[in-house]
Amino acid sequence: MNRPLVWLSVFFTLCMTLVSLGASVHAITYGEPDDEDHPNVGALIVEDPDTGDKEHICSGTLISPKSVVIYG
Repeated sequence: MNRPLVWLSVFFTLCMTLVSLGASVHAITYGEPDDEDHPNVGALIVEDPDTGDKEHICSGTLISPKSVVIYG
């Protein structure tokens, strides 16, 4: 194997290692109501008309009277 290919392999391996060590995201578990501390945050929930099952689609933040920023 030639030298540039070895260094490229080392560089690629190092990059992939650093990417895999990125900050982990922790889900909120066992949350509790905030007693209206964040009145501008809400959730979009849809109900299946046939079964009555409700499903959370996304959450969002009200940024103006007619604008909501949504996030999955």
